[in-house]
Amino acid sequence: MIDQLNSIISRFQNLVEFGACDLKNKVQYDNARFTQPDGIWVRLAVLTSETLQWELGSEATERTEGIAIASIFIPWEKALKNANEIAIEIRSHFNRISVDGVTYRTPSAPQNLGRVDEFFQVNVSIPFFIDEVVVI
Repeated sequence: MIDQLNSIISRFQNLVEFGACDLKNKVQYDNARFTQPDGIWVRLAVLTSETLQWELGSEATERTEGIAIASIFIPWEKALKNANEIAIEIRSHFNRISVDGVTYRTPSAPQNLGRVDEFFQVNVSIPFFIDEVVVI
């Protein structure tokens, strides 16, 4: 399952950080050093729930569900439109697809959470699941 979780981060890096949103070195990942820039920046958190038996048989399937949350922070005085555009772009790269053993469900619409210190925060929640076959 570690490979699949890493693929979520890799997909985000390739398509969002170094891709369409051009956020090079402006994304904070779990367990990675990060220096907060002055302008727009994003935090990606990948959370999982417990793993449950999904199918029975000699090759049983276990399913782990989770959610990736992209939190976009934009300076308070900047236009909210920019944060929403980034949120919609992120959403488009994770919308109802299966890649590298991860099935992404429908991401949330941009969620405006309001002011956090000197930033305005907009979140996109990306639900996903990972199925793994366990040979008994």
